[in-house]
Amino acid sequence: MRAAGHRLNGLQLWFALPEDVEESEPAFYHYPEGDLPRKTIDGARVRVMIGSACGLDSPVETFFPTLYAEADLPSPGGLTLPSQVEQRGVYLVSGALRLQTDVELAVHSLVVFEPGREVHLTALEDSRIAVIGESPLGKRFMWWNFVSSRKERIEQAKSDWKDRRFPMVPQETESYPLPDRDAFFEINKKGVKPT
Repeated sequence: MRAAGHRLNGLQLWFALPEDVEESEPAFYHYPEGDLPRKTIDGARVRVMIGSACGLDSPVETFFPTLYAEADLPSPGGLTLPSQVEQRGVYLVSGALRLQTDVELAVHSLVVFEPGREVHLTALEDSRIAVIGESPLGKRFMWWNFVSSRKERIEQAKSDWKDRRFPMVPQETESYPLPDRDAFFEINKKGVKPT
């Protein structure tokens, strides 16, 4: 494959954890594709990877109410988003969508919706979307790739990274240097702001 070249598309999502488990040891769980529930709703093909939606329940283990689903919407079909998770958003992977009756979403854009609001999507052309959401977790701080409920924990992680105390990924030989930046960002119910 390397000699012939190939294209790989992916979407990597990271969810914060509740404070009582945010320092859990890293773990990996594999779920075969066939274990992830899917169904067709009015022509839209929906697959639920995490959480519950559209009458489907994923077997993937979570620590709090979380939603991650994907859907392929043929034009001019539509889909009403599940509302059981308070914080919800949709990312348009490909195609063209109209939200409700008047707002068009640009490809590779994420829109976050008001809690409790019913949201209907209409495919203006064949489209693929990711639907994400979770319950509010409270304030988090972010610096580069580090996220925590405590700034001092991020400072420790920065020191550990700089001094190479993080274990290397098996078969990896490169390591990225710690960036030269000062800005922390606070993530809360009102959005993201520099601190």
